[in-house]
Amino acid sequence: MSRVVVVATRPAALLLAHSIQRLRAHGHEVTLIGPSVVGPEVVAAADRHVVVRRPAGRGPAPAGLVKGRPRWVLHIARGVLDKAVSAAGNRTLGPGTLWWYGIRRSSEARAALAGADVLTAADANAVYTVWCAAQDNARADAVNGIGPTLDLVLDGEVRA
Repeated sequence: MSRVVVVATRPAALLLAHSIQRLRAHGHEVTLIGPSVVGPEVVAAADRHVVVRRPAGRGPAPAGLVKGRPRWVLHIARGVLDKAVSAAGNRTLGPGTLWWYGIRRSSEARAALAGADVLTAADANAVYTVWCAAQDNARADAVNGIGPTLDLVLDGEVRA
């Protein structure tokens, strides 16, 4: 049994959910690392979902905000500032680097990446995260894409 960590940075297709189900059917433990909006089918298919977010950006508005009140104004101002910082970060660092910064701040995500046998990048923005995690976890196989992951894991060619 292998521990497979799938990093997804954007909403994923049903194909990813089906692939995770195939991995679990063969007895592999699958951890999904990504935002909360990855998709309910994909989250339900994985053994565990570690929710992370990029360092810049506001989540949903907290309950009880009344338009025009000081807490509402503060929330809106922080959102505008975060949007400007995120846009500047996308231009200079790139979205993949920003996702790595967000994942690096999560101790649960770092523990999952450190204990994995296979690290999988589900989309283009997750490639940098998987590459950085592979530098820290040298015994894990780093794979770009769910298809090559299925080939590697189901054929039993995992190094660990």
